[in-house]
Amino acid sequence: MARKLAASGHEVKLANSKGPDTVRDLARDIGATAVSKQEAAQDVVGIVLSIPVRKVLRSRQPLQRVPNP
Repeated sequence: MARKLAASGHEVKLANSKGPDTVRDLARDIGATAVSKQEAAQDVVGIVLSIPVRKVLRSRQPLQRVPNP
């Protein structure tokens, strides 16, 4: 999905729980920007999440900065 969004001209941020260094190569290959999970929720229009259910509660804090429509 990130690849298709980037190819369509969208600014795409790619993050995971291990940090931007672990997704940097993939992000470069697909035209996205590797960022921390905190940076991923800043200044965005939309967010696509893929989180194991057991980790959902630990991932809520960065999402609290996303403005409500």
